[in-house]
Amino acid sequence: PLALVNIVRFLIQGMGFSKLAVFAGAFEMLARGLAGFLLVPYFGFSAVRFANPLAWIFADIFLIPAFFYVRNNGRYFGQTEGAVIMSVTVFTMTHKKFPTPGDPFYVPLQVGRAAHQDLGYIGDDTGVNISEKNCYYGELTGVYWVWKNIKTSDYVGICHYRRYFCTEEGRILTGAEYERILSEYDIITSKRLKLNYTYYEGYASDYNIRDLEAVGEVLQEMYPEYYQMFERLVHDKGTYFGNMMVCTKALYDEYCQWLFSVFEKAEEQIDASGYDDYHKRVYGFISVSSLCVGAGQRIEGV
Repeated sequence: PLALVNIVRFLIQGMGFSKLAVFAGAFEMLARGLAGFLLVPYFGFSAVRFANPLAWIFADIFLIPAFFYVRNNGRYFGQTEGAVIMSVTVFTMTHKKFPTPGDPFYVPLQVGRAAHQDLGYIGDDTGVNISEKNCYYGELTGVYWVWKNIKTSDYVGICHYRRYFCTEEGRILTGAEYERILSEYDIITSKRLKLNYTYYEGYASDYNIRDLEAVGEVLQEMYPEYYQMFERLVHDKGTYFGNMMVCTKALYDEYCQWLFSVFEKAEEQIDASGYDDYHKRVYGFISVSSLCVGAGQRIEGV
């Protein structure tokens, strides 16, 4: 019951109806109250042990119909007829338990769950997925999962369990702030970092430079209009930190279609099976520069 509670609750939040998901907590409190007042006098400590499963069942009784309601109607309690809602969901990629931000716009997503212990979050091994490739793709298995399985949010984003978009004062952005920024810009990414060396030089010093070159060759073959920007960015003394972005779901899908088609082809040339666990994450490392290429080539107003 608890797994179902988490899955359905996060699905409702991912569909942009976070306020509705909160009501599940009220049903859990009701169930625990009933267990304490009605069952404990008859069954003693056994009733106390049953209180949590009963609370999860009550939450499911509310959440499952709520899920089908919002899926079929696209409306939630308190929304007026004809109101325009900008649905924003930011998925926090993680491979470990972490203290989640209080804002329900942030939804934890466990990456690589196909090969690791279930942490109790939504996992990237459900639906259409490449979770088994996590050792090579890193957080990109979560990026892929959002692309293939989230269909109802107007805007989606990706961040990390210890990396968020923040204000100048260091406060994590709220859903309302995302909505305000996205009303003016196509995409939110991290700030450009200035380096004392080019991305190409940095990659060559820590990784197999042939892998980056192979991706460039595939890009030149499949999307020649992108190759010039790829070359300019990898030889530039600057980069963008992490696979982090928030944009319209349509733009996100377009980017993912482009990115994963390139990497799927590059897999024919790159053999990372002999690398250690850190260096195996070839596609996760290279995708940092790929986001700059995709954004710079396709998007105005970055």
